Amino acid sequence: MFFFSFSFFFFVLLLLLQATWARHSLFRDWLTECETCTGPVLYIDSRDAYFQDDPFGPNSPPVKGLQVYQVGGGADTHISYVGDAIRQCKRVEYQEPMLCAGSTVGTRVAMLKYLEIMIKELEAWISNPDCAFSDQGVHNYLFYSGQLPFATAQENWVDGIVNTVGYIGQGIVKEHVDWVRQVSDVPREDAPMVPFDGANGTRWIGERYHLVNDEGYLTQIDGRVSPVVHQFDRFGRMKSFYLNSWMKSNRLWYDHVPISETISDLDDDDGFSACLLVLDENHRLPEWIGKLATLAPTFLLWLFSSSDFSY
Repeated sequence: MFFFSFSFFFFVLLLLLQATWARHSLFRDWLTECETCTGPVLYIDSRDAYFQDDPFGPNSPPVKGLQVYQVGGGADTHISYVGDAIRQCKRVEYQEPMLCAGSTVGTRVAMLKYLEIMIKELEAWISNPDCAFSDQGVHNYLFYSGQLPFATAQENWVDGIVNTVGYIGQGIVKEHVDWVRQVSDVPREDAPMVPFDGANGTRWIGERYHLVNDEGYLTQIDGRVSPVVHQFDRFGRMKSFYLNSWMKSNRLWYDHVPISETISDLDDDDGFSACLLVLDENHRLPEWIGKLATLAPTFLLWLFSSSDFSY
């Protein structure tokens, strides 16, 4: 069957919002059911993370209890989408380093305990009309209100397994675009495609940024290769061209998925068909399509770029 209407759009939007919260319940269930998963656990967003080394290998620090990761770059809990959410819902304020809800490491026991606490608090926020949508807010609130005594905050770029580069990357891209505009007549929309200052060969960003080694691997402050990199896409269009090319050349981003069935194998009653109009360079598109296909079983999807239409 096929239909598209505003009611369907809002239905899908609601499902997508719920999915962002539901991932915690789903992951708890999957981890509980996996009886052979007895070692340490990495719980991380898949869309904007990649591996440079074995996160639990000999070059990584030991995992004890729960490890929550700071965003870094000077970001703190006063940032509006977290600070406002906590203040509005809990009537408290914290000015502490921002923690990322998209990357957490722990032992199996610690991770399951965290997920139970997280899910319970999420349910309380959902049922309270004063509470805004923010699992990042819940994550930070739980830690700074002392409800995760078994958790340790890992200083970004210094401790732990995950190097979260999003906030730092956004700042570098802004600085880079401003610099390009000052020294050239390159249009602002094309400025992110100009190589970063000091980029040379496999070093896709200059040494002065203290982010990568000569081979292009993102590193910790002491020069060790970061086992896991999170939010690399915040380097913007520059990332899309240079960093992606570097990762593919080093086989850090390679996932060949064979097609096991075709549209003709599916019955028309198996799910939804839909049209989706998207903005150019929508970096969340793979994540949204995955959630749509899971929550509103979609067997046929037409995608159109906004650049294909005139308004």
